[in-house]
Amino acid sequence: MSPHPRLACRAVSWQTPDGRPVLSDVELELPPVRTGLVGRNGSGKSTLLRLLAGALRPTEGTVERVGRLAWLPQTVPLPETATVADVLGVADKLRALRRLDAGDGDPDLLEVIGDDWTVETRCRRWLDELGLAQLHLDRTVATLSGGERARTALAARLVEGPDWLLLDEPGNHLDLPARERLVAVLSAWSGGLVVCSHDRDLLGAMTETVEVSGGDAQRYALGFTDFEAHRAAERALAERAAERAATELTQARRQARQVIERQQKRSAQGRRQRSTGSQPKMVLNKWKAQSERSTARLGERHASRVAEAEAALAHAEDQLAHDTTVRLDLPHTEVPARTTVVEAEGLTVDVGDGALRIGPVDLTLEGPVRIGILGANGAGKSSLLRVLSGAHPPAAGTRRGAPLRWGSLDQHATFLDSADSVLGNLQRLRPALPHAQARWWLDRFGFTRFEVDKPVAVLSGGERMRAALACLLAGQSPPQVMVLDEPTNNLDLDTTRAVAGALAAYRGALLVVTHDRHFLSDLGVERSLHLTRTGAHTAVVLR
Repeated sequence: MSPHPRLACRAVSWQTPDGRPVLSDVELELPPVRTGLVGRNGSGKSTLLRLLAGALRPTEGTVERVGRLAWLPQTVPLPETATVADVLGVADKLRALRRLDAGDGDPDLLEVIGDDWTVETRCRRWLDELGLAQLHLDRTVATLSGGERARTALAARLVEGPDWLLLDEPGNHLDLPARERLVAVLSAWSGGLVVCSHDRDLLGAMTETVEVSGGDAQRYALGFTDFEAHRAAERALAERAAERAATELTQARRQARQVIERQQKRSAQGRRQRSTGSQPKMVLNKWKAQSERSTARLGERHASRVAEAEAALAHAEDQLAHDTTVRLDLPHTEVPARTTVVEAEGLTVDVGDGALRIGPVDLTLEGPVRIGILGANGAGKSSLLRVLSGAHPPAAGTRRGAPLRWGSLDQHATFLDSADSVLGNLQRLRPALPHAQARWWLDRFGFTRFEVDKPVAVLSGGERMRAALACLLAGQSPPQVMVLDEPTNNLDLDTTRAVAGALAAYRGALLVVTHDRHFLSDLGVERSLHLTRTGAHTAVVLR
């Protein structure tokens, strides 16, 4: 371990190959503590992390690295035939140890092992702490699930014992138990750590925060909870500044209009006096010239004040430019209190030609309930959701419910046509909605008049999710029951809150599959279906 590990950006800029700037003149020095890297999707978080790791070279400036560094990108391609030991980078040492144990006295084996006689113990420690105690070091990657592969790749970095650990979205593809283990492991990490994540639990384990925004990176000596409180206070100040600026602009325009009206009255009065000949012409002309000069000065003064007020409002609104808050009322989504949303009796679900059986499930959900569907990856959450929604028939038992309107939204919003615009999708899915009302509705979801014509294919994950919600909830007949399957995967924190905010006004029933307990809390979910898999069977319990 280096005695003085350091990681710093010195006037670092980076732009895409086509010349689009992403980061500009970043000055950032990181102490060897646990640091959360936050920012909106597309702000440049992953770019900054790759620059720090050395996976990218700056367009300008330099990155200083002191100490051994381990870097884990979002996607790590692993050869299917590789073993767990291969992924951990210890296969040669383990083979050498086994040959020594078998009595082989080849001196080259000592060269391979070096001083690392506890390598297997170290590997087992990190695998165990990440919830992979069951993995044998000789197992191949082909036999691992997606979550197991992600955790094995992380274990490989931990085994290295680096001074700096750089992780890009390490919670992706992990279910709730695996995420909890990840948080525990990283909470205990004593070296330098930089984590790019949207997981509030994981960010909560960090002691400092770096926010990437507007092409820059700002370090805060605050944990994530305190950082959020700080940003909320800043936003409240910005909102009050915008309100004051709007009021001052209205007053400045009103006063400018009043001055012009008064001068117009005086000019009219002067013209009347000249026409009657009641005053000498020389006197009248002098008054006219003075009035014109006075009008010009007043006009310039008030025009300047209006311009200043407009500039102040533009600046205040710029501070709020990325607000994705959705504010709306959804009366047509209401489900009466005693209406049966879904009733299941002895319901069972078969997955993969009987490889997994879920149930039997006995369940009655009534009124505008909000239910979370929780369980480890592979327990069958999405399969159960499809049967409960009526999209697939059960293998056995019955599923009944009142004739309600159902809608479904997954993390990819697959019902949107990627080649069409945001407005085009809304008009296709809600053809009865007048054009002007469609544009107004999209504005409520944060799409300005300049953005409604953007093709869905170029939208960020957060924009796509907002567009999908806008299309689902528009018109006189929106769904009364919404099925949400991992809707917040790959969304930044602000967009996740925007999705929850949009659904706060929802008056129907919600069935939500997610590993994000904060999102469930934001939605007001108080009860959950818990799926527990044992071998080829999954039990379901409502709590």
